[in-house]
Amino acid sequence: MRPRQGPGAAQTAEPPFMLSAAIAKAPLPLSSSERMKTALGWVVGLGLLIAVMSAIVIGNRQQQKMEQQQQHSDAGSNLSSNSPSPAKRKGSKKRGNDDHQNSGKYLDELTNTADYVSYRLACHKEDYLEQHSPPIHPPLSFLPQNPTPQHLGLGDSAASTAAATAAAFKFPAPVPGPGNGPGTSTGTGTLQRPGHGHGHGHGHSNLHGSTSMPAYTFPKEHLYLLLPASGLEILDPGEVVYIENRMNGVVTKGVILECGSVLPDVYIWGYTQPGTPTIRAVAYNFGKGPKLQKLAKTLGDLSIIRNSASISIAKLPLAAEGLYTCQALYDTPQGAKLIYYYIHLRVLVPVTRPYIVLSDSSPKENHQMWMRCGLENGTGPVTYMWEHTSPLYNTTGIMAQGTNSLVNITKVNRNFTGWYRCLARNQVNQASSDRTWLDIIFGPDVPNIEITPYSVTERGYSALEKETVTLMCQASSNPASEYVWFYNNSQVYMGPTYTITRILRMHTGHYACLAQNTYLNTRSRKSITLTVYYAPEGGPSCTIRPTNNYTALSLTCLWEGGLPHASLHWSSSIPGVVRKSPRNATLVQTGPGTGNNTVFMCYASHVALNASRSCLTRTWHPPGEPQCYAYATRNNEYLMFSCSWEGGNPRALLWWSSNTGETHGKSEENSNILILRSSYTYSGKSFVCQAQHPLFAERKQCTIKLVPVEGPSVVLRDSSPVAEGSSLLMDCALKNGSEPITYIWEQEDRGGAVSILAEGNSSRLHVSYVTRNHTGWYRCLASNEVNQVLSERFWLDVFFGPDPPQIDIRPHSVTDKGFFALEKATVWLMCQASSNPLSEYVWFYNNSLVDTGPILTIAYISRRQAGLYTCLSENKYINTSSESTATLSVYYPPDDYPRCTIYPTNNYTDLSLWCSWGGGLPHASLHWTPFPTGVIMSQGYANATLVHRGPGTVNNTVFMCHGSHAALNVSRSCSARTWYPSGEPQCYANATLDSESLLLSCSWEGGLPSALLWWTSDSGDTLKEEESTNNLMLPSNITHHIRSFTCHAQHPLLAERRECVLQLEPPDGSPSCTILPTNNYTDLTLWCSWEGGYPHASLHWSPFPAEEDGKGYSNAIHIQRGPETANNSVFVCHGSHVTLETSKSCTTRAWSPPGELLCSANASLTHEHLVLSCSWGGGFPRALLWWTSDSGDEEDTAAVGEYEESSNTLLLSASAGYGGRAFVCQAQHPLSAERKKCAAVPVARPSLVFSDSSPAEGSSVWLRCDLGKGTEPIRYLWEQEHSNGTTSVLARSYSNLVNVTLVTRHHAGWHKCTASNEVNREQSQRVALNVIYGPDVPGIGVSPRSVAERGYSALERQTVSLQCQASSNPPSRYVWFYNNSQVHMGQTLTIAKIPRSRTGRYTCLAQNTRLDTRSKNSVTLTVYYPPDGAPSCDILPINNYTDLALLCSWEGGYPQAVLRWTPPLLVGVGGEGSGNVSYIQTGRRTANNSVFVCQGSHVALNASRSCKTKTWHPPAEPQCYAYATRNNEYLMLSCTWEGGFPRALLWWSSGSGVTHGKSEENANILVLRSSATYSGKSFLCHAQHPLIAERKTCVLKLEAPVLQTQRSYVSVYEGSDVQLTCILTANYPATEITWYNNLKQHVIESPAKYVLQQAAAWSNLTVKETDNVRDSGQYWCSATNAVGGTEIPILLLVKRYPMPPNVTINKLVYTSTQRTEIDMEWFTKTEGDTTGFIIERRGLAQPGGKRDVDTSESLWLKVAVNLDPSTVSYKMSGFDPLGTYAVRIMAVNHRTIGHPSEEKTPTNPPFNDYPAVIGAAIGGMIVAGSLMFILFIYILRNRNNNPRLHELIFGNRNSISRESISTPEDEYVGGVQDVDTEPSQGPEMEAASGASQQGPVTVS
Repeated sequence: MRPRQGPGAAQTAEPPFMLSAAIAKAPLPLSSSERMKTALGWVVGLGLLIAVMSAIVIGNRQQQKMEQQQQHSDAGSNLSSNSPSPAKRKGSKKRGNDDHQNSGKYLDELTNTADYVSYRLACHKEDYLEQHSPPIHPPLSFLPQNPTPQHLGLGDSAASTAAATAAAFKFPAPVPGPGNGPGTSTGTGTLQRPGHGHGHGHGHSNLHGSTSMPAYTFPKEHLYLLLPASGLEILDPGEVVYIENRMNGVVTKGVILECGSVLPDVYIWGYTQPGTPTIRAVAYNFGKGPKLQKLAKTLGDLSIIRNSASISIAKLPLAAEGLYTCQALYDTPQGAKLIYYYIHLRVLVPVTRPYIVLSDSSPKENHQMWMRCGLENGTGPVTYMWEHTSPLYNTTGIMAQGTNSLVNITKVNRNFTGWYRCLARNQVNQASSDRTWLDIIFGPDVPNIEITPYSVTERGYSALEKETVTLMCQASSNPASEYVWFYNNSQVYMGPTYTITRILRMHTGHYACLAQNTYLNTRSRKSITLTVYYAPEGGPSCTIRPTNNYTALSLTCLWEGGLPHASLHWSSSIPGVVRKSPRNATLVQTGPGTGNNTVFMCYASHVALNASRSCLTRTWHPPGEPQCYAYATRNNEYLMFSCSWEGGNPRALLWWSSNTGETHGKSEENSNILILRSSYTYSGKSFVCQAQHPLFAERKQCTIKLVPVEGPSVVLRDSSPVAEGSSLLMDCALKNGSEPITYIWEQEDRGGAVSILAEGNSSRLHVSYVTRNHTGWYRCLASNEVNQVLSERFWLDVFFGPDPPQIDIRPHSVTDKGFFALEKATVWLMCQASSNPLSEYVWFYNNSLVDTGPILTIAYISRRQAGLYTCLSENKYINTSSESTATLSVYYPPDDYPRCTIYPTNNYTDLSLWCSWGGGLPHASLHWTPFPTGVIMSQGYANATLVHRGPGTVNNTVFMCHGSHAALNVSRSCSARTWYPSGEPQCYANATLDSESLLLSCSWEGGLPSALLWWTSDSGDTLKEEESTNNLMLPSNITHHIRSFTCHAQHPLLAERRECVLQLEPPDGSPSCTILPTNNYTDLTLWCSWEGGYPHASLHWSPFPAEEDGKGYSNAIHIQRGPETANNSVFVCHGSHVTLETSKSCTTRAWSPPGELLCSANASLTHEHLVLSCSWGGGFPRALLWWTSDSGDEEDTAAVGEYEESSNTLLLSASAGYGGRAFVCQAQHPLSAERKKCAAVPVARPSLVFSDSSPAEGSSVWLRCDLGKGTEPIRYLWEQEHSNGTTSVLARSYSNLVNVTLVTRHHAGWHKCTASNEVNREQSQRVALNVIYGPDVPGIGVSPRSVAERGYSALERQTVSLQCQASSNPPSRYVWFYNNSQVHMGQTLTIAKIPRSRTGRYTCLAQNTRLDTRSKNSVTLTVYYPPDGAPSCDILPINNYTDLALLCSWEGGYPQAVLRWTPPLLVGVGGEGSGNVSYIQTGRRTANNSVFVCQGSHVALNASRSCKTKTWHPPAEPQCYAYATRNNEYLMLSCTWEGGFPRALLWWSSGSGVTHGKSEENANILVLRSSATYSGKSFLCHAQHPLIAERKTCVLKLEAPVLQTQRSYVSVYEGSDVQLTCILTANYPATEITWYNNLKQHVIESPAKYVLQQAAAWSNLTVKETDNVRDSGQYWCSATNAVGGTEIPILLLVKRYPMPPNVTINKLVYTSTQRTEIDMEWFTKTEGDTTGFIIERRGLAQPGGKRDVDTSESLWLKVAVNLDPSTVSYKMSGFDPLGTYAVRIMAVNHRTIGHPSEEKTPTNPPFNDYPAVIGAAIGGMIVAGSLMFILFIYILRNRNNNPRLHELIFGNRNSISRESISTPEDEYVGGVQDVDTEPSQGPEMEAASGASQQGPVTVS
């Protein structure tokens, strides 16, 4: 039960589910005992509460009494200690409001008590103790101690200053009432005693100033003046005024304390020392002059100023500080006036020179330290100011100031390093300390790493592969740092700079610089990522995928690898939307607008590749239309719809839907199989397969509708006769019916046996090869999911033949190739072929007709008649034929004699003796003779080869070959001789003139066989093989690498080879070329040489015509005309040699010296000589230079000095008398037709020229120093005067032109140039250069400043200002753009209440109107706003369904919201992020039904928002099954595990671990094509759920049927029923057992013959009434499922019963003379099994009889069957008395009938009963007569009643008499019951339906 809370108690909110739990059930009623306990508890509690309250009240009262007693005791002690009389007034009391009046008193130090003046208050005197003697204590006890209001407290200097005006305050009149006794006053403020208020000694305004206190005036009626000296009491009304001042004095200085401006009548000065309550008298004046007390001496040099009550204190001591009170009494016409002057005097001490004390002069950074400004003396408050001088910036600033001398720095940083000085200041003076140095030990900071070359990426720095990279590290530290470099955490270098030469991609990684401070033993580290860029391998790959629901194409171009990623783009001619990513480029192309077989190309480029690469892809749609089919499982449990549309790129999407538009299954590409559980509700429904391809605007469809089958009929497609060997097509035509339809074709043969020919979903029966056994009745059974219908029978008759004929040849002689015969023999060929109708035969010889008929005869056969003999068999009815061919060979001998020859063999080391004798059949037999020792003999037919050892054979040896043949009586032979060539082989070598070919010649003539010659190079390669002579022409490209050639000679008769060698050698080095001047430097001589080598090298110059000179061997010379030769002409000398791969050459170039001839004149240092220098450097060959004087004409004046090439220096003596003469330098070069000349001249005054006097910054300008004349070399000096008056050298050169390629603003100023040579020096006038520049890139400032990740940020509806500044000359104009749209002109852009839509890029454009240039800078301003709604939660499986991914997203807003998953259920990684957050929750450690909560927060929202989700696993275990379609075409494995969140993942795998199909959630159906390879394999369905640590599995083991039988051999006697048993020991998926009879026909339930009994695992076939002929044979038990089939044979042997014994008739007699009955008796001669007897009869012909015997009676007729085996006699009846019969009997053992007995004819019985016959005849006659008489009487009497009877007996009168034959001769009646009277040809095995009747024969 929850205690009830009061209204002030905090209410705790409970969650809803707790509240619902609390109110779910009402409280139970209390029992009586519980009520009693409750009441008792209330009583006890109430009593305790009353007791506690009573104790509190009593305690409070006792405390009040104790306080009152204490107050009275304190008052009494004060009176007793100061009054001479200890008596107290009873009943007196002190009011509580008087507590503040007991603190003041004067010490009695006066000798005369009459000098005291005391005042008391007349009113309320009964409440106070009467004072009897002076001094009255307290003298002014009624006065409030501090009449200053609270808002003018002394602690507030401002309030004290404001209170300087003496405002008067009056107490209000007392209001009598409860608690207010006499003398009680009430006011609005609380007054305190002066000096005991807030903070004594604080709040002074100036050094010697005073602070006034407002006056307080008492009512006049309350004031009385008492003069205790005379005892006079003056009742004069007056008022009391309080005035408070504060003053400051300086020690040793003077101060005046004023007591009013008017001298009072009476005054008293009192002094209160600080910290004490005692008021002591200092001076007074009671009207008799001022008097000083002893205390005044301790307060300094104190005196009373004349004519005033003020005190003057000279040389103020420190002890004079305190509260001075002046009580001044004024006697005014209005009455007595008492004024209290309170003066707070503070004695100030000047500050001394401070000093600095440091806790640590070298502290560590981030440590704590303090600095104290030490001060020996000084009155507070002292203000301290700390000055800091920074050595870095050389600036001094105030670090801190205040009243505390101690500066405590909790965290020192390096900026505190420097000089420190403290200043101490109070109200008197100020002083400063000496400077103190503070050194901060810090660092190292995080290093700063710089990389050269500098290339920054998103993740760090980058460099190109094989580039040299330098890494520099710098970290601030005191003392300086030491540096260590690390690469991937491994130390690689020590020092600030780390250089990597030729960096490789494997150097990509993290580079860390470690900076160490050895003094502090600290270190810091910084890492950077350095990425090495390299190109990807191979080329890009292109693919096409469907997108936008298969209505558009997504062209994806991918090129993996490389760094950075390659740049990819599709051909610009392709329309579409391009999406790019770092690794691929995707182009979305409209599908229907794209043509079929369209080719797309993607181009790829990379910074590391010079050329782009490309790939292409093609799109095309599938051909035809989508195809649909339907199947059903064998047990009709599932229905499977299959849809396919193969081909195309990309593939088409297919899905199934019903006719109502409802989608079934999933979408698949190319093919889609929909599996449904079978249901009657699908009857009549249509299922549509939808197909979508991006290239088609409309979808393709195919439809399957479930309709019952109706009216099947068998239709033969071909009406022509069906011949054996042809194909047969029969269709089971249906009027209606929907797929899937199953068709069963049945055949019934002539004997009535029915077999199943085919079963499947095809309506067509296709017999690819018809045989004669296909004749019979056919019908089809059509069935689908709705019904099944059987068609009518259809008869098929098959015509066949002829079969291939068989050929036999006589006489019979067979070879491996056919038949043979000897020439001139006689041969017979016979042919036979099966055919219906019979065949006709035709004979062919080598395809020529030679005869007709089955036999062909050849007499005296010759060799020309050997060949192919063909027998053609023809069936004229069906126009078919067949043929067979036999090969007949005729043997004959060869012609002429054998032929012999000898060949080399085994690489010309042995002899091959070859013998041939062609012709004849068969080939002749050959062999060689004689055979030397060690020679291998070879013999054969038609030719014989003998391999004979060559070196062991004697020269001129003769060999003989012998040949024999069966057709010859004697053999025939031939011979051959061998010999080798004479001498040695000879070889030569010759080269062509142009060295393009080399001819090698080698010869060795004669010999048999001829010798083999071949060339080899020094590398061992064989070049050419010839016999006798070998000429080898080699191109130069072969001889380039070969230096030696050998000619080898080999003959079989010689053991060793012969050879000759040729050695080729090229010349050394290369040709050497040069050009020499000739003909006095007017022509050129081209000279080329190349010595050595064999043969000599060929040389020639180019370019020259072939007929010119310049060719030769070893060297070549060509004279070239100089002036006709172009400058820089190149001449090439080519040298070639047959041994060199390429020709070698040397090049030389003829060129004239550049420029002009330069002359200069210089004086030596001692000026003793004049040096004339002339140069014309360069050229080939070099130019010739010489000096001349005067005119320089060489004809008139000789040269001065020597002739030199390139340069010529002439040294002239100053005393030689050359003054005034002109010296000219002349130069001659072969390429120049004229000579060059030059002389020396002094420089003139230069002038400075600018290309542009006001250039723009960044442009180029040239400065030219123009000079009229001067002898080179001339030196130019360029100078610039700056605006500050300084001059700098711009350039020094020997050129008069200075080109400033990049003008900057620093080039502005005055410029001048100076030209000088050895003669003089001249300077130009100054010229000004003005540089126009700007604007620079503007700087943008944003206010309020809030830096975001990508720029600046602002809150929505905030006012933002953007300022722009750019340097420019002239000043810039500013234009603002927002997202490239102009929004403002001016330097500042202000946006008030900025909305989120103003997020974007703000650009400031600065313009220079003079240059018409502009620059801009942009900043990104982002407006922050919160997202909408609340976060959303989800759970997804990850890590192969082993863990959970908790996904939480809250889209929208900027920046993104912060999301985090909250504990306590979280066990994983992650859990916090922005926008969306995923938390990886460990699956196996998560409890089932766990709930997870995601909290979302945003800076713009006050409260967080949340979402939650729950996870749980599926119940139970996964279930799996296997099914097969009805025709076993497909196998379906089904696995389900429903429920759970997230859903479980299911997949199939084989027992070997190979995964099949796809992974699916909740359910997975794997469709496989049936295959026997699956038999015996296990398929596992794996189920994985994140909450379950281990996988769930269920196993299906597929097994092909395995059949067993109890008896594979069954024997039974004829006529019995037999049962064949078949058992399935392994079978999955399940199937049924099928039986086939001994004719391999499918057994169908037929009660008359076959009875089937089946269960799931067994099947029994019962064969009824077995027959030996029809039922004996092999029966087959067959079972087939989707993974295989099997069948086992069961041999049924129907045995015939043993032959019964033979029977002999021993009696066969007519029983009477009427010859209608016969008695028959018999007996068996031997023992044997007998189950009955059969008696037969037949009629015999009667020659000369009355009539012939009927044909039917001539056959054996069964008279009796199945007679009891114990019977030995039988009576037969029904015989014709006139006929003659033969009778026989056979014994029967079940169905085995024994041999018939001997035929016998019955005999007449013997007559031996005459008396009985006579007696009987007499008696009969008597009886008959009597009866006849009675009958006649009756007829006569009743003739009218029975006229017919009368007429029958007596007849008509007119009738004719006739013979009445009651029994005709040709008729008989009678027989044995149930006897079959069918004619019989002999003994037959027939079963009678009943036993023979043994009764008498009745004849009528």
